[in-house]
Amino acid sequence: MKSLLATMLFFLTLSLVSAQDLPPKDIPQQVLDAFRSKHKEATAVDWEKKGASFEVEYKEGAQDHKILYNKDGVERYHKEDMATADLPADISGSLNAKYPNYSATEAEKLSEKGKVTYSVDIKTVSGEKREVHLTEKGKIVLDRLD
Repeated sequence: MKSLLATMLFFLTLSLVSAQDLPPKDIPQQVLDAFRSKHKEATAVDWEKKGASFEVEYKEGAQDHKILYNKDGVERYHKEDMATADLPADISGSLNAKYPNYSATEAEKLSEKGKVTYSVDIKTVSGEKREVHLTEKGKIVLDRLD
């Protein structure tokens, strides 16, 4: 029992050290300026320190977003949840061609270093689930059972 408790305390401490919630006053001004200049409509804004970087989670409209900035305000990645109905035609077409018996249940768009990829969770009527990652042109780069 003591060993289990010690292990749980270790992982709790590790998670607290690796991601710290921060008030805006503790975020470098250049990071805040970079965020605010592009996301004026953001709500439910929550900042965390991730190593030397700053991660912000927020809502814009009904969509959830997450951006990671370096200390100079340069965006490292931007992940946004999206409605499966809003997937680009190349993505939907590729999924329908390879997985005709599946339907999309969740989707995310990830922008990183000028490249856009999509992560789509799909499932069959019988409940088999897959996670599929695709390039912007619809090329499948990852396919795994979920």
